[in-house]
Amino acid sequence: MSTRWPKRNRNTLVVLLVAGALMLALAYARRASQPMPMQANRGSPSAPHPATAYITPSVCASCHEQIARTYSLTGMARAFSRVSASTFKTPGRVYHKASDRSYAMIERDGKFYQRRSQIGFDGRETNALELEAHYVI
Repeated sequence: MSTRWPKRNRNTLVVLLVAGALMLALAYARRASQPMPMQANRGSPSAPHPATAYITPSVCASCHEQIARTYSLTGMARAFSRVSASTFKTPGRVYHKASDRSYAMIERDGKFYQRRSQIGFDGRETNALELEAHYVI
């Protein structure tokens, strides 16, 4: 007696396995794309503001003082902040050779902007995009 399956049965099995895997992947993707309900009480100080979904570190520090103190000593703790006059120290341009783009930080009317541009074939600025900067990374 042969232990090999007929070719038709093997092909059917492969198709069924692939279809099952696709169905599982689609079900997972659909579930992952649905927003998670907020568990925090909206009146509590730890509930994030709906527009930003961020809270200030001081809120966490009120209950987790030791963790907040040691975390504040790490580089990661200082790697993200709102842009301000104190964080905006050196206006200037940076040229990125690989993309052939220039970047500049600009302060105008108390607001901060990042500008990206290139120099076109005619020697003039092209492909310019300027957006207001709210955070520094």
